[in-house]
Amino acid sequence: MKSTVPLSLLLAAAVLLPTTLCAADPLDHLPADINAIAWMDIAAIYHSPLAKQEGWAKKAVQSLVSNQAVVPPGVESLAVGARMAYDEQFASQSEYAVARLGNDLTLEKFAAVAGGEIDSLNGRKVLVTPRGTQVIGETDDTWLIVGTGGRQAAARWLKDYRNSTGLNVTLRRTVEQKASEEQIVLAFELADLLSPRDIAARLEGVELSGTTVEAAADTLSSVQSAAFYIRVDSAIQGRLVIQLGKPAGPLAPAVLAIRDRVLKRIGASLPELADWSFQVQGDQIVGSGALTAQGARRLVSVLNPPALLAAAAAAGESGSGSAENSRELTIKASQRYLRGVRSTVDDVQETLKERRDNHALWLDKAARQIDDLPLLNVDEELLAYAERVSGSLRYQAQAERSGNIRAGTRKAETGANNVYGYVAYGPYGRPFVGTGNPVSGEAISRQENQASMDVRLTEMKEVEDGYASIRRTLTQKYQAEF
Repeated sequence: MKSTVPLSLLLAAAVLLPTTLCAADPLDHLPADINAIAWMDIAAIYHSPLAKQEGWAKKAVQSLVSNQAVVPPGVESLAVGARMAYDEQFASQSEYAVARLGNDLTLEKFAAVAGGEIDSLNGRKVLVTPRGTQVIGETDDTWLIVGTGGRQAAARWLKDYRNSTGLNVTLRRTVEQKASEEQIVLAFELADLLSPRDIAARLEGVELSGTTVEAAADTLSSVQSAAFYIRVDSAIQGRLVIQLGKPAGPLAPAVLAIRDRVLKRIGASLPELADWSFQVQGDQIVGSGALTAQGARRLVSVLNPPALLAAAAAAGESGSGSAENSRELTIKASQRYLRGVRSTVDDVQETLKERRDNHALWLDKAARQIDDLPLLNVDEELLAYAERVSGSLRYQAQAERSGNIRAGTRKAETGANNVYGYVAYGPYGRPFVGTGNPVSGEAISRQENQASMDVRLTEMKEVEDGYASIRRTLTQKYQAEF
């Protein structure tokens, strides 16, 4: 069998006071060249009626592993930034996170649970996790996390951010425009991303009563940003704002089609958004509606939320090192780890059922979530199984991408969807206009999609069979339920 590393962050369940944007906010530490950000007031979320009702903080580890909680507990606020490539793969070229802590969690305590080694970097302590993530103790209550690029990227960040002009104006303004009761912002800088010509091609076939393709394309090419604002209260409500550089009036006839195209471009389309209300307001396209916890979590995961979530919650719970304690540690760590693998597989399968696009993206994200689960004290056979699962998910993602490439090549080679017109003249000089029969591009897409689906079904069967096998093995080995 054959992966935004999800940024590794470490959390301890604690009762914390809500935070607001201020001079000490994590935004102040993020590099200036990122073009996407997720900001979360986590303390406020865990004080919300919904979080209290469902016991998110009380059962923090379990709720995160079972995909119930929307965001990780245990820190006051969190900012995740990335330099994204807004293409089909939606890959992050660099990843950073800044966490403001609200407890006495130290790098040493975290290392005792999550594994890794304490080192130094430019006069600061840094924990290097088993997966290579760099966790830097910038101050007693602020950690900087580098998900890609290793030690060199971490050193450059430390050197540059103090001399930087800070987060770019578009992203900072977008985050600061949140309402006071909104605890999550997911923002993307989109300026200069779209050209009128490319947009016009994508709008072909879209009904634009009252305007023209050219006018709509010219307006949409001025897009500056797209941002989700999420409020967790007794229920979860979301708001989407697509900010343009021109009045959005020409887009009104096609607001839903444009919404779908923009969201697909940033990897944030959700079935739930079909029930939202959307309208044009000045130079913005604005939508709002309800979100499920799963939907909110999926939006946040577009920028790779922290993955080593269980580790810090378990900090301080390690045994004394005796043989008995070591065995109990292995059982607990392995049970938690297997639940994490299981829920990740279940979640990606549910996502693929609901979404008709970007399957490769979500398969890769799931693989990386598994890769970044805490490894310390986990049974070796279980680790080997998880490695096969993440490899299988990547293989499925690659099969999906290869199928898309083959479909495009076949369409180009066969002239799929091209209509050939001709004019002939009969013996009496009367013209006859005809058209050739095009090769069906839809048929080619269906064939390649079926090939990708066959790979997925085969691989997922291997994953499920392996899950049943590893459960039996671990249950017999430790005489504990898995």
